[in-house]
Amino acid sequence: MMQHRQPTSPRAWLKILLLLVLVLPAFPATSNVAAKPASVDPAPPFPERVFDLNPGIAGSFPNNFAVIGTTLFFRSDDDDSGQELWKLQPPYTEPALVANIQPGGGSSWPEDLTPLGDTLFFTADDGISGRELWKTAPPYLSASRVADINPGAYDSTPHELTTIGNTLFFVANDGASGKELWKTSPPYNHAEQVIDIFPGGGGSSPRYLTRMGWILFFVANDSSSTEVWKCEPPFYNIATRVTDIYPGGNADPKELTPIGTTIFFTANDGTYGQELWKTEPPYNAVSTMPVNDFTTRYYNTNPYDLFAIGDTLFFSANIGFIGSELWKTVPPYNTTYTTRVADINEGFSSSFPDQKIAIGRTLFFTASDTAGNVELWKSDPPYNDDSTSQVANIRPGNIGSNPAELTVVGTTLYSSADDGTYGHELWKTDYPYQQAVMVADINRGWRNANPTALTAMGTALFFQADDGVKGAELWSVGARFGLPHTGFAPRRLTQLPAQPPAKTYHNLDQMRLIIPTLGVNAPLVGVPVSENGWDLTWLYDQAGYLNGTAFPTWQGNTAITGHVYLPDGQPGPFVNLHTLKWGDRFEIHAWGKRHIYEVRSLQRVHPGDLSVLGSKALDWVTLITCQGFDEESDSYQWRLAVQAVLVQVE
Repeated sequence: MMQHRQPTSPRAWLKILLLLVLVLPAFPATSNVAAKPASVDPAPPFPERVFDLNPGIAGSFPNNFAVIGTTLFFRSDDDDSGQELWKLQPPYTEPALVANIQPGGGSSWPEDLTPLGDTLFFTADDGISGRELWKTAPPYLSASRVADINPGAYDSTPHELTTIGNTLFFVANDGASGKELWKTSPPYNHAEQVIDIFPGGGGSSPRYLTRMGWILFFVANDSSSTEVWKCEPPFYNIATRVTDIYPGGNADPKELTPIGTTIFFTANDGTYGQELWKTEPPYNAVSTMPVNDFTTRYYNTNPYDLFAIGDTLFFSANIGFIGSELWKTVPPYNTTYTTRVADINEGFSSSFPDQKIAIGRTLFFTASDTAGNVELWKSDPPYNDDSTSQVANIRPGNIGSNPAELTVVGTTLYSSADDGTYGHELWKTDYPYQQAVMVADINRGWRNANPTALTAMGTALFFQADDGVKGAELWSVGARFGLPHTGFAPRRLTQLPAQPPAKTYHNLDQMRLIIPTLGVNAPLVGVPVSENGWDLTWLYDQAGYLNGTAFPTWQGNTAITGHVYLPDGQPGPFVNLHTLKWGDRFEIHAWGKRHIYEVRSLQRVHPGDLSVLGSKALDWVTLITCQGFDEESDSYQWRLAVQAVLVQVE
């Protein structure tokens, strides 16, 4: 963590400039990452520029990222095609143009990139039909328009793209009905209006499209008021208003947030202002109610930034005499069970908690303390004053580092931040989340790299950054990592060197992995990540937890590997992993409890397929081993990934 520096005197500046003249030539102008200041974390993985799509200082400005399997999609400009749709596939070194939708140097500006299975939907303007809904499917060598919803050169401007099953829902304007709810289904070569909620050309302007099982919830205006609505299968010509919270007025519901079968949102009933509400099955007037008891006060708390961890809903709210602070509500979600988490900016002032995100059961957010500086904070169970603390004061004083774009990759939280010395750069915090370090000074010195569009793909992070030499281009951390090599040659002796100290496996408090159907009962050890990924050479008959994925038994996706064959050529603990099937169970024994997981999928994937390590909302485990040994190349051609979800703790 950098210390705040006092203003520099003019004489000192002359010395600094002289030093720069002498030192800067020692750094090559094309270096991806500048010399590391003391604040930079020396541990791998390190950031690197993936490519220079638009050579020179101009930059290609990659953004609007989306991931399908091992493919990263994004919008970018190579200075020939304009802003168009591109893709990047293993080994993540050479981008390819998916389609030049608006030829001749014009830009189609692809937006709202949304995966549905292996099909990517997005909006674009081909220069002829206006902004409409488009798609691309494997092998992603072209793109096609789904429908010209607003015929001719007019825009239908599809947005709020949301998937349920194999159907894509969205909001669009056909030029006659106004903004209404639409959908497209296989083979995705047409689109149809679901319902005209506001008859005529006014449009109901649906927003906050939210999936709850097979029900689509959203906010819309039927000309009488703006309320919460729902639409159920077959999703045609029928939608119902959940309730009328503000009769004769606009309840203006916002931030629909599901927990289990309950939908939370904020709304205004016309008497007590914008407050926290919920609706439960069967989602009607009787089962929709305020979370707080409004009868004791006559001002609104304006809840915002709703975020769920398990069955706990966090939100920011202002009850007047302590300002806007962090709150929570737990079952049964009423006044008694709604409490303030912490008064970060004590007194009448507000800390304005924002950008909530979680790793396991730890809640991260940005907040302003009593000094007025916005920094990164966290709260752990039981989520109270004592368990809430600042992660790091990156920029001491009354300015703050203003962390932004909080993004989780395994057990690491990345963000952009400005420490006041090196400008806006990429920062991270790792367990136990008591400090933050700069990943690299990408645009060296006080200049801003401005990392934006942070996007996780498995255990890799992609983002846009400007190093001051090549302009704003695509960068990554850990993208060259593939799934680990988890097996030796079968029936052959392999001599191993001594294990280096940097690659020593860590004991995990006597944790064990037990797979009864395979006869596996193995100690679970932590495998550190190195600059080339995870090295399992010395794992032998242990099970290896891949550091950087979710910690075992935490919410997220824990990756555990085991050898298919051992160095002596004999079968390893995961040799029969392929025999597991849907519904089979295995256990992680930790801290005196049995965490029982049930298999949900088996898939053979490419060694570079980081998607199987992607984060999940619940507690998942991915078991990985090698498959398909090839004698000619002396290597395994595939990885077997078995994914299972926590179903019981005993």
